[in-house]
Amino acid sequence: MKEKTVLLVSGLELENKTSFTRQLSLLNSAFGGTGIRALLTGPISSDERAPGASVLKDNFGRSYQDISFLIRETGARAAVLLGYPDQFPFVNDISNSASDNATDGCGCPDIPFFLWAQFSRPPDEGSLGCLIPVPLTEITRSFIISSGYKNPGPVIPHGVDTSSYYPLNETECKREKYRLGLKDRFVIGSVGANTSRKRFKNIIESFACFYKHRPDGFLLIKTDRVVSLDGTDMREHARKHGVLEAVKFITDDLSESRMRALYGVMDLYLNLSEWEGFCIPVIEAMACGVPVATQPIQGPAEIMPYPDLIIPESSIHKEEGRVFLHANPAAVAGFMSGVSINTALLKKLGAEGRRAAVNKYDIRVAAGLWEKLFNQYP
Repeated sequence: MKEKTVLLVSGLELENKTSFTRQLSLLNSAFGGTGIRALLTGPISSDERAPGASVLKDNFGRSYQDISFLIRETGARAAVLLGYPDQFPFVNDISNSASDNATDGCGCPDIPFFLWAQFSRPPDEGSLGCLIPVPLTEITRSFIISSGYKNPGPVIPHGVDTSSYYPLNETECKREKYRLGLKDRFVIGSVGANTSRKRFKNIIESFACFYKHRPDGFLLIKTDRVVSLDGTDMREHARKHGVLEAVKFITDDLSESRMRALYGVMDLYLNLSEWEGFCIPVIEAMACGVPVATQPIQGPAEIMPYPDLIIPESSIHKEEGRVFLHANPAAVAGFMSGVSINTALLKKLGAEGRRAAVNKYDIRVAAGLWEKLFNQYP
């Protein structure tokens, strides 16, 4: 089969280690050895922007002022965009140009532009333009269809490299817990950027309630910053609730092997986000054999292969058509107290999560789905 070139375009700058660029880099690697040759690109950083400046830069440091030129230069036959429609204004430029020159009135680019999509509500009708939405989950797919777009692409979830993320053996787990000073502790963990959407304050408050009944408990949070951009200080919040000595915040940039070790010491992974489009840390935790507890929200609750750890009693908040869930800390603590003593159940669910990660969420599975979709286009 003739090799096909595709563009992988992040809505965020490649220089920043965001989930977008990490996921596209992982997909890029997974295409190795297939019939796909990929080029990773993203927007020029803000300090490089100027009138008439380039709009994209690839992972080799080359800049491109016109994506049409990039397509011609590489012979790309498709583009995968990861982000939100307004992060890719150049697609409208191509569409407008195509419309000016089209004889059939289509006004669409010569190659398919796939938007690897996540939405918290149905997108505005017509907002996708010529983008072909490829939803991350079934809920996003239902939002796209309800907006009037009748033929979205297939659901293609994000992926994790399950050969890099896999369970620690008993010896490794004991060693890592000892290294972190967590011997004989029941470790609850969570991973994510410190933003209001992740609701880390709720996680800390829930753990504080749990800690009253399980003084052997410990909370491990891997995040980008302890103080969020809006000024919320998680360390002060933990001190306020009397659990600072039982909470550890890790903000270092960790390698995959160190992240595997971090997940591996967790007895339970806890997600209390008010909303998620997908949530890559959930599949990373599952790949490492860690049971995941979450609210019944879009993303994590769709990913989990078991209903046993869906946390009840969340309050529903609606905002501009979006639905957010806010956890009840006391209810979360009671739920965790109950499951934490059922070690057989947690072990069983950890194994189920690992199987799902390998069979459904490995990055090579995602790459295969993309290759199949690309082959539907000439």
